[in-house]
Amino acid sequence: MKERIILNGHDNTMWYHQGQERLLRSMEDFSYPVVTVNAEPGTGYKVKAKAWEYVLEHHPEATVIWADCSVWAIEDPAKLFDRVEEIGYFIQHSGYTVGETCNERTLKKFRVSREKAFDIPDCWTIVFGLDLANPIFHKMAQKFVELAGYFDGGKGQKSEERGTWMYEHRHDQSVMSLLLHKAKMTPYDDWRFCDFPNEMGAYREDCVFLMQGM
Repeated sequence: MKERIILNGHDNTMWYHQGQERLLRSMEDFSYPVVTVNAEPGTGYKVKAKAWEYVLEHHPEATVIWADCSVWAIEDPAKLFDRVEEIGYFIQHSGYTVGETCNERTLKKFRVSREKAFDIPDCWTIVFGLDLANPIFHKMAQKFVELAGYFDGGKGQKSEERGTWMYEHRHDQSVMSLLLHKAKMTPYDDWRFCDFPNEMGAYREDCVFLMQGM
């Protein structure tokens, strides 16, 4: 049977340890192992690169779903694993564009203009999955790790092309959005797998993961 893994990590700051514990508790009723790769304070979002580097080395053909420390499971993740294995990946659209959420340094690395970036959908990497047995997505995971130096953030700046704001560089999310674009793929608008509770605490009852900080 194909190996399936939930992947998580943090840099031992803020409330991330408590969030990780919540995720681990939520997975106790399900049969999938949770691999945790934590790092020193100050590592920031680069901990995601360290975690993916670990699974590439130790679980090179697994189906891997990354779940942030703001995430916990409310349903068996089997249907999300099935989706990842069917199409090779699952990454959700954030509702923004890369033009709004990526700094100049990273755009230059990918040779994408700010004007073009406004036509590229930005993705969420709060929950995302890759089938490492698929060569396309194995390579995408490798590139994600290699580009960890571009995960550093930066505040918004005025864009001359369209007179709008680049809100804030979104770290690994900006990098993954551009990796998807270069692979001629797009994130999905599909809320069956993860959702945010609204102000009344309501959410889609058929989702797998809920997302909320602590």
